[in-house]
Amino acid sequence: MKKRKNVSVILVTVFCMIVLFMGVGYASFQEISTVNGTVNNGSVWNVHFDNIEATVPDGSLAINHQAQLDATKNTALIDVSLSQPSDEISYTLTVVNEGNIDAVVDSIEVAEASDEEVETRVSPISYAVDGLSSGAIIPAGSKATFTVTATYHQTDETVITNERKNVSVVVHYDLRTK
Repeated sequence: MKKRKNVSVILVTVFCMIVLFMGVGYASFQEISTVNGTVNNGSVWNVHFDNIEATVPDGSLAINHQAQLDATKNTALIDVSLSQPSDEISYTLTVVNEGNIDAVVDSIEVAEASDEEVETRVSPISYAVDGLSSGAIIPAGSKATFTVTATYHQTDETVITNERKNVSVVVHYDLRTK
């Protein structure tokens, strides 16, 4: 019986050695291929604001109507002061696609710009976007325009004063997939 046990131990040991030898042999002949490089398909993405112009309707008393593009031309900054209810001012913004890839408008964000003063009341000035919406396509090499209009709304609690509101306008784009 002791002899059979020794033979079993020897066979198990030999089997383990063979498996270990095969694993080391496989690992030593294993090659790892790494491919490095850059693919240049000639695509250029260059969509940004090109221009912003203010238009004050006749009879409106817009005191301040500053608008400018930030350094990257990706954000339009609008600072408006209106003097009485029903006053309004419109800004025509031009977006240009100088790349060779069509762009699809994902969303247009009009957000109140950060200010040191925290206002505890709601401003009677609101902004509306017209002429460009989510899903609109701006083909490569073309322009699109849209309007952002600031309006002073009358409410029961409105005390007629000069009202000021700063906002930033950002258009978010996606690549057009065909």
